[in-house]
Amino acid sequence: MAKRQALGIAEPGAVRDHLEAIDNAIMQLVATRTRLMNEVQDDFTALRTSAQIFREIFFGVELPIESPEDLIERAGGPYRLIEVSYRETGNRFFALADVVAAIPKFKECFPIRSFDRLVLKLEDIREQGPDVGSSWFVEDISDRHMKVAIEREHRAIQTGGKNSIFTRRRTPIHVSCCCGGEPQPPAKLVATALAELAVRPSATRWTGVPTRRSPNNPPGIEAVKARRD
Repeated sequence: MAKRQALGIAEPGAVRDHLEAIDNAIMQLVATRTRLMNEVQDDFTALRTSAQIFREIFFGVELPIESPEDLIERAGGPYRLIEVSYRETGNRFFALADVVAAIPKFKECFPIRSFDRLVLKLEDIREQGPDVGSSWFVEDISDRHMKVAIEREHRAIQTGGKNSIFTRRRTPIHVSCCCGGEPQPPAKLVATALAELAVRPSATRWTGVPTRRSPNNPPGIEAVKARRD
């Protein structure tokens, strides 16, 4: 193992205040995200963060649905791509068959006669299972069908198909800052607003070596020149 150059310990306050400011901004964005989710009221709203993935699956599928296999066939086939976004992962794509296979105890929900009763069953399954966070089963979704699903989408684009998930028309989401200016996507607006933030730590480092007390330095503090490895 290569010997590392000792750098000492930087005074923690330099970065602490910056991280606190960023984390407070993130918490405000989370609150905004939750508000937007709750503005859509339907049978799946009670599933909170998981509502969107079930909307993607079931929208347009007629009831009743007799089995998971029946659902996959009528919802677009095993290679249909499902697009969802989570705050932990950002935008994600999954093959329908892989999503259905990952939903815990999903077979117990069939036959499906109404969406509201489906939600009650899903909530019961979730409450009985382990606490796995807001994304629930998403991290358990495999990529077994993804290669073929992507290949199918690629062929659809090459042949000029308008139904590809990658070429669908997306709703432009733009906002303006309170001081005016050209509307921008929220992510760009936030990144621009915070781009000039920079930590400027002093050269002071705690090395653990006792030093003489001075008016400016507490005991044990000495200045060392920070060098990169």
